Amino acid sequence: MKINFIFLRLIMKKFLYLSILAYMIMLSGSVNANITITGGTSHGNSMQIPLDSNGFNLKYRYEVDSYPISLMGSLIYTECSAFSKRFYLKSQYGSIDAAPVYRLNHWASIYGGIGLGFSKFHSKHIIFTNNQFSFNDFGIALIAGMQFNPTKHFIIDLGYERTIMHQYNINNIFAGIGYIF
Repeated sequence: MKINFIFLRLIMKKFLYLSILAYMIMLSGSVNANITITGGTSHGNSMQIPLDSNGFNLKYRYEVDSYPISLMGSLIYTECSAFSKRFYLKSQYGSIDAAPVYRLNHWASIYGGIGLGFSKFHSKHIIFTNNQFSFNDFGIALIAGMQFNPTKHFIIDLGYERTIMHQYNINNIFAGIGYIF
């Protein structure tokens, strides 16, 4: 288990460094570019974890006007906690994704990408203090969605993310609004 965690942490570092390098390369050669920042709400569920979670999503998109393909980074975080049948349950989830975005026309774009998701679950019995259960897990996150531009500087973002863990999957749907700079 310890070796698996070290290996996944190494993959996360390499993924972060490659993402930063890709952003720097895209920023260096552009003259006319648009930056889009989107924020919104996210709702997640899983068959393994008995709670539905709510949270937020943030997206950063860099688009060069002369190319129909751009690059987007996404951060999703959801959590929930509840009392259920003398148990305290807490679930947390987060993911970082990178996706290419293809502009269909001047008002619509689609995207699909890959990333890394992390899930943490903790359960504790209220009466018996020694009765606890918790687990942490990493998995591959797949993201897809659409962005609409009803006006020149306003954007609406709708999407879906599925994270494939070792023994279960986590599904997230999200919606947000943003501004094009």
